[in-house]
Amino acid sequence: MEVFARNLGPDQQVPDILQVLCAAPEYDELPVRHNEDKLNNLIARNTGAVRVQVDMRALDDPHTKASLLLQVRNWIAAGHYRKERKGEERKGKERKGKERKGKERKGKERKGKERKE
Repeated sequence: MEVFARNLGPDQQVPDILQVLCAAPEYDELPVRHNEDKLNNLIARNTGAVRVQVDMRALDDPHTKASLLLQVRNWIAAGHYRKERKGEERKGKERKGKERKGKERKGKERKGKERKE
């Protein structure tokens, strides 16, 4: 909490907040396994997920790993959110189409009854 209290302010942008969050001492214990720095390098360079650049010389640092993991997780979540929104929009359009067809059908039925009378 001390790190956050000292370094966070109301006007900070996402990259600054991410940097402060990943500097927290709790991430000191995050394990970086053998050759994981190579995987971190691939993630940092080859995915569209990493918007906030990391120090490429510190790919074996647990704080760098935390930054990459948080960014990738948020990128995946944002992708799922966009897909869900598109699905909801499609469902909404389908519902409106069905409602319109139902109204047209009811209108035709009324006209048919009026003609019979």
